[in-house]
Amino acid sequence: MKFTLKTLFLTTLLTFGCLLASSIDTFAGIVQTWEESYNANSGGTLYIESDIGSIYIETNTANKVEIEIAAKLDTRSERKTEEILENLKLEFEQDGDDVSIFAEFKNRNIWSLWGSRGSSLGLEFHISVPEEYNLDLFTAGGSIDVNNLTGEARVETSGGSLRFREIKGLIEGKTSGGSIRLESCVGDVDVKTSGGSITARIEGQPEDDCRLSTSGGGVTVYLSRNINVDIDASTSAGHVETDFPVTIRGKVRKSSLKGQINEGGPELYLRTSAGNINILEI
Repeated sequence: MKFTLKTLFLTTLLTFGCLLASSIDTFAGIVQTWEESYNANSGGTLYIESDIGSIYIETNTANKVEIEIAAKLDTRSERKTEEILENLKLEFEQDGDDVSIFAEFKNRNIWSLWGSRGSSLGLEFHISVPEEYNLDLFTAGGSIDVNNLTGEARVETSGGSLRFREIKGLIEGKTSGGSIRLESCVGDVDVKTSGGSITARIEGQPEDDCRLSTSGGGVTVYLSRNINVDIDASTSAGHVETDFPVTIRGKVRKSSLKGQINEGGPELYLRTSAGNINILEI
């Protein structure tokens, strides 16, 4: 069991060669954690690029990026554990107020082999960033959860759900298979899922356009009574319903709705290829 630290000039790069620093035997298998902390001012960006894992983002008032990563292996074999974790490469890098995390498998064939033998690995990234910070996150397999952020949030997963709560700023989100949920977000929103439902709760007056699109699932939006928005909603296989009186533009169809709620305002663009669209009052 080894722990390897590598330092590069200008930035700090932590390379974990054999990732067996603090394994704990649990009922579900083996859990190992890594913790890092960086001083970072508001306005920086957290970058994550990972081959696997779910990402959970919270904020703090301490001007720090606090990182905890947990690896959970569904096996009690020490040999399997060593071989899997030796092929998982974790890197941490800081450049000014920006912090980057990279997680990849050096030998994907070994990982696939152990997976076929009933051994599985799960990663969880639990990270706290300054309240005013930006995110650029990608995971090839896992959910992403972002809370209480003022800044830009650009996130993508190849398989998992997305959840945004109390975000003030740009939101760009994409998942190839999972649901999307937004709660009390203010700013320009553009989210897409290739397979899952979308639920959004908009309590305040939007400042920018909001685009919600799914290729397979329903879209449900909850709006406050006095909200002012333009509606452009359409489904290829389903119907559109609303609790609000709408000033209609164009033809009236059960599968589409275009017009304005109250005085009109930023566009609420809703699309689904297979599901219903519901625009409901809070």
